[in-house]
Amino acid sequence: MSQSTQSARSISPAFSQDLLTAQDAELRRCSGCRNYKFAVHFAGRIEDYRTCDRCRARQSTVGQGVPEEGRISFDEFVESLPSRYITDSTDAGEVDVQYSFHAYISMDAEMVAMEDLAIIDSISSSIESADGYRYHLINVAHPMKKHAVAFYLGCAQDESVQRQVADRQRLTSRMETFPCGGRVTGEIDRRNHQIMIDIQHDPGHCRYAVQNRAVPHGVREFIRDNALSYDASALFSRVRLQFPEESRDVTQAQVWLFLIGLLQC
Repeated sequence: MSQSTQSARSISPAFSQDLLTAQDAELRRCSGCRNYKFAVHFAGRIEDYRTCDRCRARQSTVGQGVPEEGRISFDEFVESLPSRYITDSTDAGEVDVQYSFHAYISMDAEMVAMEDLAIIDSISSSIESADGYRYHLINVAHPMKKHAVAFYLGCAQDESVQRQVADRQRLTSRMETFPCGGRVTGEIDRRNHQIMIDIQHDPGHCRYAVQNRAVPHGVREFIRDNALSYDASALFSRVRLQFPEESRDVTQAQVWLFLIGLLQC
């Protein structure tokens, strides 16, 4: 039997590392079966394992893909999400969505070609379109050994995420918060062409509706006509006197920013 054939096989634990030839430099000893195998059997995503792939498969299901019959397509995933919006014409409107959801999504060729962040954004947008909540990306974990990239999205209205501060004049209304614990956790496993998704949102709550408090058009015209006659503080006082109703939600900072923009033109 040739030396190259012997190198391709597992070497006895009693075989000393010092006796390995230069051709066997890529051989490593498994901490499980104690046999020497080529480095490819220990490969991780960034850092290598100490046990070979055969031992890992025998000892644990970690890293193994879910059978095809246990997966759904991305379109099926979107259709399975509970909707906030009632489509019955006799009872049209919105409802608070409280739910848990867990699924494995098969990655088609189009998803495989996408970057990780693009996949996460697509998943987040699809969930938001269905349940009406807004999510923001909290973390993307790149493990050293596992080949799956984990991500974590949080509900923007979760009180543990959205800190309430003292009342002050704002351009937009403050987002109401709830103890919902809303989160989306997932793993993008490119080796097995699958994505694990877990959604928890309990209890349900109203969604955040943006209320724009931009400077009204009439106020903007007044600032434009008087930009060279007053400083920001005096101009803000004039705006309040001239437009008592329209300027109720206008702040001095908005007047100052709009004024600076005009003077720089």
